[in-house]
Amino acid sequence: MHNDQRAYERLYNQYAPTFAGICRRYTDSKDEANDILQEAFIKIFNNLDKLKEKSLFEAWARRIVVNTAIQTIKKSQNLISIEQNEIDITEEQEQHSTEVMQNLEMEEIITLLDHLPKGYKTILNLYAIEEYSHKEIGEILNIQEATSRSQYHKAKKAFQKIIVQTITE
Repeated sequence: MHNDQRAYERLYNQYAPTFAGICRRYTDSKDEANDILQEAFIKIFNNLDKLKEKSLFEAWARRIVVNTAIQTIKKSQNLISIEQNEIDITEEQEQHSTEVMQNLEMEEIITLLDHLPKGYKTILNLYAIEEYSHKEIGEILNIQEATSRSQYHKAKKAFQKIIVQTITE
């Protein structure tokens, strides 16, 4: 048992910084992200015996972290509020936001993501960063695939607008 404790500690120390960043992208605070991280690691440690291929640990554990974050969000509120308003952003602003985004640090990106509604933020994370398909996102969030697509498009535009407004202020 003592050796297991050391192994758990090594796993935690190796992956916690990366997984904490994932949790933070889905939340509005470091405290909430830390709570999700702790819950995710409990699930990871409790299910290690189910992992068949040790080389797949990081991808397997990452999925647990993302799912834990989404479950937490679902428990706390209605995740997706369908936004009907179109976001007005010019082609020039869109291009400028893409250029600015390439020079931002991850912490700056996370801070800007915090300005998005929770549903936009979640869909943007799942699609653009975690690389889930819209079909998978629809299943995870209990929404139509088409809703995921349209909300992603609106989330992307809203995020670009936030970048432009924040950088030019």
